Amino acid sequence: MLEWKRWKLCVAVLMSLSLVVVGCDDDDDDDLPPDVGTADVVEDVVEDVAEDAPADAAEDVAEDAAEDVAEDVEEDVAEDVEEDVAEDVGDDADATVSAVVEVDCATVQADQVVSMVNIAYDPATFTIAAGDVVRWDNDETSAIPHTVTSGRSGDADAGDLFDSGNIAQGESYCLQFNQAGTFNYYCTIHPTQMNDGVATVQ
Repeated sequence: MLEWKRWKLCVAVLMSLSLVVVGCDDDDDDDLPPDVGTADVVEDVVEDVAEDAPADAAEDVAEDAAEDVAEDVEEDVAEDVEEDVAEDVGDDADATVSAVVEVDCATVQADQVVSMVNIAYDPATFTIAAGDVVRWDNDETSAIPHTVTSGRSGDADAGDLFDSGNIAQGESYCLQFNQAGTFNYYCTIHPTQMNDGVATVQ
């Protein structure tokens, strides 16, 4: 659109120049062929400009449109990629976090209860369904704390999935298992005697 306006301005300028040339010196026509005057030359130039202007303007419009479309497509693709990556990362993060969730024992009903007594888990191994809640009770007769920690003693990733911290005598700890799998657990305070916990989720 800007180029078309420039062409119109050029035509206007040429037409003005033609009036100046014709008005100022009619003798210049003597240098041209008998049947061609200065006004005729200017008129031909104006006609050529008028013929070329629409084509050039159309080319400019087409180029601008192509650039705009390319920019829009590039922006849309970038946005879509960012959204897809964010969704995938979010899904992976949710899957990892929600596999096992710590819950408040006072607000849920346990589907499986494990007693921690005589420095042992009872039972140490059990099978539950996805979505079930497990409660570990410290039933020691003396002030002996325990933990419920994911993995096995010595594992590099021990405690990454869940870790109760110290559970004092008379206290409890609850987890909800939301995904099928086998989850090992042990007590960090008694890693030798209590290193055999296994929760199997179906």
